Amino acid sequence: MREADGPQMRTGVSEVSSRLRIWWVLGFVLAVAVVAGGCVRHSSGEGDEPGTITSEERTADDGSFEPLLLPWEQQRFLIIAEETLISRCMGESGFVYEVIEPPLVMPARDARGRAFGSDDVGELKLEGYGLSAAATDSPVDANAVYVQALSESDQVRFGNALFGSDADAQTVEVGGGMALSISMGGCVAEARVSLFGDQVEWIRLFFSIENRSGEVTSRVLQDPLYMAALTKWQACMERRGFAVRDPGSARDLAARQYSHLDSVDAAVEERRIAAADGECVGESKLLEAAVGLEISYMAALLEERAGELVAYRELLDGAVDRATAVLGG
Repeated sequence: MREADGPQMRTGVSEVSSRLRIWWVLGFVLAVAVVAGGCVRHSSGEGDEPGTITSEERTADDGSFEPLLLPWEQQRFLIIAEETLISRCMGESGFVYEVIEPPLVMPARDARGRAFGSDDVGELKLEGYGLSAAATDSPVDANAVYVQALSESDQVRFGNALFGSDADAQTVEVGGGMALSISMGGCVAEARVSLFGDQVEWIRLFFSIENRSGEVTSRVLQDPLYMAALTKWQACMERRGFAVRDPGSARDLAARQYSHLDSVDAAVEERRIAAADGECVGESKLLEAAVGLEISYMAALLEERAGELVAYRELLDGAVDRATAVLGG
């Protein structure tokens, strides 16, 4: 049985600084949109069909599924509530824990762009892949700084208070032959129980859905229609002087420019590669093929996992209600 990536116990400085990013990852769940003439809905009002989700039926500007069952504003609200509960709990243990609020705008999802590419040539010419901005944007994690200033013994105590000890570990099977080790102790676990009621069920539902979402992307990338479009994209990029195998490798090529060029020249080269990438995505209809296949494969998945999607959305809705009480909203 393989071990899934996810919110395992963490005690080191780097793990403290990554905790919030893990929350964001767990917030990215399957989109729920009208597909193939139907949709999965969550009934919350009169006139709605039972077992349906109505509040987040939307697609992104490129026609793809939005990555949320909750809008980013509500996800951000949950993150702040969890951070607030953790801060209170850590204070009771004699430690300082600063509430770190996520950005007002949802962090960019790079994984899908790496797989399917983007045909927004105007933005790519102007901003590239955003690598230059990312290289200069390195916010200080106050909690990581705080932990670094502690003695080694207090760092261990801090980690145990935050994430629990080895004795608190529990293995959760999340489907697909994978298992996840989580902590049932510590302030993070306590905060999640306060918000979600049952963190084991929360994690199990998320990964059960997310694992199948990964299967959709994998199927798209292996589909003959996508492969045909990708071959055209590769030829287009080669004509522009770039021997790369897919949009992800084009981004990797752009990132490597920062290892041997100064930041200004590297940024120029990044935008040149990104613009070529976008032009070739449009010329080859790579994104168009990917989105069409994604809708088809996702429709089957939504039908197969409708019950779990409804259960997960209900769990999130309850968490939002409890977060409102936590933050006094």
